[in-house]
Amino acid sequence: MPRTAAERLLDEFLQRIAALNEDSRFLARVERAIVFGSYLSGGDQLGDVDVAVHLVPRSADPKKHREVNDRRVAARRKSRKAGDSVHSSTKLFGGSKKPCFSYETVAGA
Repeated sequence: MPRTAAERLLDEFLQRIAALNEDSRFLARVERAIVFGSYLSGGDQLGDVDVAVHLVPRSADPKKHREVNDRRVAARRKSRKAGDSVHSSTKLFGGSKKPCFSYETVAGA
């Protein structure tokens, strides 16, 4: 896909993050989103846009909310649009090791 299309997808995704974070009906908010993979290459043609998000529960039962959010990420992955690739940051950053790939934070700290 052309970089311009990838940038549009990422911008739309960041707008959805902002809307989610403003809406208290959601069980969690996005604390951090990162982009990684071919998007960071600087090339004009990309395979897809790889994004991982770190969700923070809005209520006092973080285990329940983590399970719900992981199921939603899995469901989103199954129904994803061409060109996007959504990953749970729990799986990427859950351990004590830093990931062995390059990434850039695009939302949050």
